[in-house]
Amino acid sequence: MGKLTVNIISLGLIFILLASSLYTDLKANKIKNKIVYSFMFLGLALNSLGYGLVGIKNSILGMLLPIALLGVLYLLGAIGAGDIKLFSAVGAIMGSTYIIKVMIASFLSGGVIALYLMMIRKNTRNRLRYLIKYLKLLVINQQITPYTDMTKNKEGKFPFAIAISSGVLLVIFL
Repeated sequence: MGKLTVNIISLGLIFILLASSLYTDLKANKIKNKIVYSFMFLGLALNSLGYGLVGIKNSILGMLLPIALLGVLYLLGAIGAGDIKLFSAVGAIMGSTYIIKVMIASFLSGGVIALYLMMIRKNTRNRLRYLIKYLKLLVINQQITPYTDMTKNKEGKFPFAIAISSGVLLVIFL
């Protein structure tokens, strides 16, 4: 299988992954495991067929990097497990080099989206107060606690698959 063919198939997989993850995250506020695990497998298989052992290594690293780098944010309640698995599925398809760029672009996109939503919701002051209060408690208590209770407070949340999709598209097209 040629590199061009692998790249074209990878793009197709990425677009299907993003579309299905966006749909479920917007509809149910959840990214389904069957979607992300299927695409992790497909990415690993595609890179294995296209690049052999190097492709397998790159896919596995692409899956593990988001877990290693974003695990703390999950423990803080700042990002959901489905979001990390979506990053891992993207990493399985695009590889370890791209997933780092995608994560950076996604968090920058997420920041822009969050600022926009705070302006629309007119809760910028409340969100900043909450953040300062949280940071003070971290320093005083010297222990990591979840940033927010996912079930109670939806005011500062949005489906992060939007930011992840934006980050992927920025990396692909820029």
